Formats: sequence, C-alpha cells, structure tokens
Amino acid sequence: MLKGLVLAPVIGGVALVVAAATGSVDDLRSQLPDIRAPFNEVTAALEDAHDRERRWDKVVKDANSICARDPRGRFVVSPVPPPDGGQYVRAIRIELGREREIQAELAALQPPPNYEPPYALFLHRRRDALAALERLQEATKAKNQEDYVDAAGVLHRKTGFTDLYARTVGMPACVFGSGV
Repeated sequence: MLKGLVLAPVIGGVALVVAAATGSVDDLRSQLPDIRAPFNEVTAALEDAHDRERRWDKVVKDANSICARDPRGRFVVSPVPPPDGGQYVRAIRIELGREREIQAELAALQPPPNYEPPYALFLHRRRDALAALERLQEATKAKNQEDYVDAAGVLHRKTGFTDLYARTVGMPACVFGSGV
C-alpha cells in the first residue's frame, strides 16, 4: 500500500510534466471529471447501500419494539382440543387480538426496497397464521377434532417460517404467538 501512495504522486507528477511539455494541461484538466466519474459513482452507490442498511436496522428495531410492547403469556396450542373449550376459546381470542394489533403495526413499517420481498413474505405468513388461529378457535367452539388437528398443523407450519425469520433478522420478540 505504501508503494501505491508513493507511486501515485510520482505518476501524477510525470503526467503533469508530460502534459505541460506537450502543451495540453488544459486537456488534462478537462478530463478530470471523466476520471473522477467512476469514483463518484462508487461513492454514491456505497452511500445508498449504507442508507438502506440504516433504514432496515430501524425497521428491525421498530418491529421488535412493537412485538415486545405487549407482554404476553405463553399461549400453547394443544395437540388435541382441550376439555374446557370455553376457556381455550377465550385464550385464542386474546391471542388473536394481540397478534392482529401487532400485524397492523408491522404492516405499517416501510422496509427499504431490497428488503421488501422477504419482509412481505413474513407479513403474509403471519396473516396465514392468524387465519389458522381463527380456524383453531372455530374448531374448538364446534368441538370438531378433525378440523382442530388440521388447523393446529397449518398454524405450526406457518409459524415455523415467521419465527425463523424473526429470530434471524433480529426481531426475537416477533416470534408468533409467543409459543404457538
């Protein structure tokens, strides 16, 4: 690196001497914008990338804060409908209310364009999980074991992606349903 620092002024000096000798210093000056253009483009691209990363970090921080705002108990999906369906239906209703509020606030966040597709998929899978939780509630009310087991399976599959995504990007508080 030291050689480059020493050689750059030497080469630049030689170019100036040659340009002065040939009478083309003005030509050399006129070419400076063209010489600087690639460096300016790289600098602008790096600044844009840094700005996008800063915006994404803010989205992650805000999302985690939204999810952590409401302290939740551990709502656990039973593999079979519980004997006291009424109490379980109420627990699901409370969980649905919390998750819908969280979903609305998460949807309002604006990730940078390069993060929109995975974040949109995250929100979509959360919506699917909410629908499965609603099906679970209806199956519990109807005491329909087959629908209940199916809804529980769908809920488990949908929350697998959302939970992995939330943990991976740094939103651990956004693990769906805190134990669903």
